[in-house]
Amino acid sequence: MAHTYWQEITLAPVLVEACCQLGGSGMKGLAIDFEKANESPFSPCSIGLAWVENGEITKRETRFIRPKEMRFGFHQTRVHGITEENVVDAPEFPEVIREFLPELSENILLAHNASVDVQVLCSTMTVYGLPIPDFSYLCTLAIARAAWPGSPAFDLSTLANRFGMNCKHHDAGEDAVACATIAIVAARELKVTTVSDLAKKLHLEISRADRSEADWLSLRPILALETY
Repeated sequence: MAHTYWQEITLAPVLVEACCQLGGSGMKGLAIDFEKANESPFSPCSIGLAWVENGEITKRETRFIRPKEMRFGFHQTRVHGITEENVVDAPEFPEVIREFLPELSENILLAHNASVDVQVLCSTMTVYGLPIPDFSYLCTLAIARAAWPGSPAFDLSTLANRFGMNCKHHDAGEDAVACATIAIVAARELKVTTVSDLAKKLHLEISRADRSEADWLSLRPILALETY
């Protein structure tokens, strides 16, 4: 039974133009987003990824994940609409993430409110006894705040509307595409050609996941996952 699902996303002319202007520029990254089953940071029930190659979104993928503890919180389900029925036959986290592990280390990860998604990734790896991969990441929430300080809000829905995107917020795949789009459009407007140059231009730090396993498990669960 396949658990990959794809949906077309309508991109406004400004985004198409952005991708064309950055085409061949060398901009490369991997946007990632998780949805959780409950308040626990190690309860991912969906993962979305969007690949950026040469300044364009070249691929997008969404997978359901069967949580280690099959418990869905009312608030989380109300936000993303995923229920036990959606994931009961889905593979657990190790099987899902195994396919993407090499690419996590090969790319700078992009995520909105990145500390939340990084905590989900690393704490879930730890719970399953998997080594945390060596990767770097940049927060697209920080990019948006630095690039467009006059924006009325910085949540993905507001930013997607800014770019004319027709996407469903809290669908992990669509949120990943929105994250990638933030980086692409910001880079176009600032006339930079790599994620590293974008971070430098905005005086942002590209972080590394270098905490110990004990640190990830001891972190207090972040309950505001759905804020952005």
